[in-house]
Amino acid sequence: DYDAPISEEGVPREKYFVLRDVLDKYLGKEPRPHTIPVHNTQSVENVELTDVAPLFENLDNLCGLHTYKQRTVSMEDLDQASGFILYESRIEYTDDRLRHLYLYDVADRATVYLNGKYIGAVQRDCKAMDINFYVPKCGAKLSILVENMGHIFYGYKMYDYKGLLGAVRFGIENSDGTMLYNFANLMGFDIYTLPLDNIEKLEYKNILEVKKYDGMPVFMKGIFSATPGVDTFIDTKG
Repeated sequence: DYDAPISEEGVPREKYFVLRDVLDKYLGKEPRPHTIPVHNTQSVENVELTDVAPLFENLDNLCGLHTYKQRTVSMEDLDQASGFILYESRIEYTDDRLRHLYLYDVADRATVYLNGKYIGAVQRDCKAMDINFYVPKCGAKLSILVENMGHIFYGYKMYDYKGLLGAVRFGIENSDGTMLYNFANLMGFDIYTLPLDNIEKLEYKNILEVKKYDGMPVFMKGIFSATPGVDTFIDTKG
């Protein structure tokens, strides 16, 4: 834990020494210095990413289960514990009104795509962005990719189901800015569980093609040299 007496890499923190001092006092031991042991790490700089694997083109290689449901269901309903889950549904053209997308009970972060193009994101406990679009005359495929960002493991919220737990619906805006009364739910979803517990089957392409997938979820791969048995850490800033 971020407030544990010992850090993730096994190095004592100040809380460790404070706790030890109290125990030493009541066990009748002599005070000991607060000496942090040497912990070897290594720095790996400038890892070049040379390959890219688009997620949507690798569904068959990543999917644990592909099923069809009339409504969205949680990861746990499909025996999935981690990773991502994808919900896809077909939207038919009916008119030229602007659609506003509403996703209910997202756990934990959903990125939304229309016909393969990114149109917005919704994150649990954050103010939802306005995701709106027009349905083309040929219809559209709506894809909602939900990420499990880790389960709550204590307290009254520990029954922490993941995925898209509520309804999917649209607000329909008229050309004059007024809204059409509509509380209908979108029904019928192809659902893909993507636990990411085995990514060995991913099919990679040269990184030069990455611009073609701008705004899309991809895996990127690079190779680097490191000293075996010596800790290092990945910094994901930026």
